[in-house]
Amino acid sequence: MLSSQYKSKFSQGANLFPRSLIFFEIEEKRDGTLIITSDLDVLSRSKKKWEYRFQRKEIEREFRFKTFLNKDLIPFFIKSKKNVFLPINADFNYGIQFLKDYPKASEFYEEINNFYIDNKKKTSKINTLFASLNYGNKLKKQQKSNSNIVVYNASGSSLNASVIDNEKQKVIIGSENYYYSTNSKNEAYYLSAILNDPNLSKNIKLIKSSRHIHKRVFDFPIPTYDKNEILHKRLTKIGKKCELLVYDLVMNNPRISTEKVKTILYQKLIKIQKLTEQVFLE
Repeated sequence: MLSSQYKSKFSQGANLFPRSLIFFEIEEKRDGTLIITSDLDVLSRSKKKWEYRFQRKEIEREFRFKTFLNKDLIPFFIKSKKNVFLPINADFNYGIQFLKDYPKASEFYEEINNFYIDNKKKTSKINTLFASLNYGNKLKKQQKSNSNIVVYNASGSSLNASVIDNEKQKVIIGSENYYYSTNSKNEAYYLSAILNDPNLSKNIKLIKSSRHIHKRVFDFPIPTYDKNEILHKRLTKIGKKCELLVYDLVMNNPRISTEKVKTILYQKLIKIQKLTEQVFLE
């Protein structure tokens, strides 16, 4: 069985750890700045070593980015996003000189960077918080992301995939997920439909030796999107419909589970399964 060409196009997200240092909630918005406090949800999940609580810190708005936790990625949708502080410029680079123009963010980064340095493993060669965030250049790489991002979970019992509109606000993908950015909205929804195929999840379970999915999904012959192929068009259309349906479900019940979504979408998922089977035989 030939691997899909998408195997080389999807990338793992950035190492957004330790989360307790960079995830935050907004307490107050001021002219050009934000008053931020530790994200208590993230803090409650942190290892004791990385329990770091900050209150009413002020940063310039330029350093606020969005991301999401794996638990909030459900079929065709991301239930909620988190605020994350990143000490980077528009090119996703870090520089002391650059930060000097933003004294509040500079002061905050110095504080959390010192905590990181004091608590990291002594044998680690990653000497700064930014070096950890950009490990493998996976943060910097996202600066080039196109307007549509397809994302799926790197581990778990089943695949969940969604499309992110990246034009309005830069969303940073974390290492718990794999992503592919494209300027073609239709290609994004085509892939989202296939990656949410329940049969694909079943087949991956048969070949993976652990809970990790990673790129095993591309051991299956997912063809490159062709706007002229009728089956590709049909998958794109149903992918868009499913997103709208799940959006409504989440608006009515923000805590809805993946299992509940799949139950409600059962008929549409069966259609996707049949279409995907045909596409794999192309």
